[in-house]
Amino acid sequence: MSALKILNMKRFLILLLLLPLILPVSADRGLLVVNPTKVHESAQNAIIAWNGSYEILILSTKLEGMNATRVLEFIPLPSKPEVEKGDAKAFYAVTWLINKKYRGKVLGFPALAKREGVEIVLQKQIGVHNITVVKVDDVDEFRSWIGKFLNGSRSIGSIEKAVRYYTSNGFRYFVFDVVDVNPKRRDVEPIVYKFKSPFLFYPMKIAAYSDVGESYSRINLFIITRGEPNIPKPFWVGAIVEVNKKELAEINGSIAEMFDNAYLTYATYSGYLKYADEDLVVTETHIPSLSVKIARYLSSLPAVKFLRIFSQAYTDIFGGIFATMLISAFFAGIAGIVYYIPAKVRAKAVVATIIAMILLTKNDLLFILFASVSILFGFAVMIYTLERFIGSR
Repeated sequence: MSALKILNMKRFLILLLLLPLILPVSADRGLLVVNPTKVHESAQNAIIAWNGSYEILILSTKLEGMNATRVLEFIPLPSKPEVEKGDAKAFYAVTWLINKKYRGKVLGFPALAKREGVEIVLQKQIGVHNITVVKVDDVDEFRSWIGKFLNGSRSIGSIEKAVRYYTSNGFRYFVFDVVDVNPKRRDVEPIVYKFKSPFLFYPMKIAAYSDVGESYSRINLFIITRGEPNIPKPFWVGAIVEVNKKELAEINGSIAEMFDNAYLTYATYSGYLKYADEDLVVTETHIPSLSVKIARYLSSLPAVKFLRIFSQAYTDIFGGIFATMLISAFFAGIAGIVYYIPAKVRAKAVVATIIAMILLTKNDLLFILFASVSILFGFAVMIYTLERFIGSR
């Protein structure tokens, strides 16, 4: 990637270029430390695909503890999920698409039979994950159940408050995942959750009830939908690109089956988790108009970004003079190439067409080479024109 593009995309592309160094990382789950120690959640990632009635979440974990400990991660879901092992390559694939378009023993849960108020609907061992999906109809029964797991080692008030909040809002299914954490930052293989949902859902509020609420974290969401979603604050939308079925298959085969074509949205939040205390819920998406698509395409061109750079130079007189000279040389060079180099009118038309194609291309390297030549040629044209003007007088 060229230096020009990095300058213009600022922190968005810098982040995406760094993602391969930090993947996989975690999605926002509630977290309860079983043994008393400090656990930090430094980064979070999730791929969220929603087609209007069905959602796939691909989540992974990166945690760091002051001491070796066992943590209980938990997330609410609107319906009973299917759970399977994910592939970290999905995060590399989705990052690459964004850049291309625009980078021990596990403690189990108490073996309980189905009881009124609490039902274990799934228990599954996936690598180091010991996953249990629970359907909760009675919070008091759930409190007794989770208390047996913790065996009185700590208060369960935070989990109880979270479960009461979500059950009061229609959520009945909760995923619990037991993971061992040690002082070295630990990457754990991603987990895929598939479930029916009339809305796109990503849990954020759950962190406010957990032991990582004080963590300063970066949350990176890669959202795949039929249309463009309206992402609310505190998320910042860094890019929206269109992807086809073949490109979706590079991310995940099941996601590709959900769409023919889709929109991939990159959204991010950096800050303390306790302040990101509202769940991400999207109920509808929209298809942008043709004029919006054209405007976005033009704004993403290296030529437009090149001109935007100089708008920042007019903060002082010397910067303004320097920017004016370069821009003038750039356009003088384009005019000079068309006017002076080809001899015949037809040849001039061909050269002008080639230049137009270069200006409309998204190839950064090609544009930088052309811009460099144009500026140098433009200065020569300006000097030649000035000499002729002075000589004529």
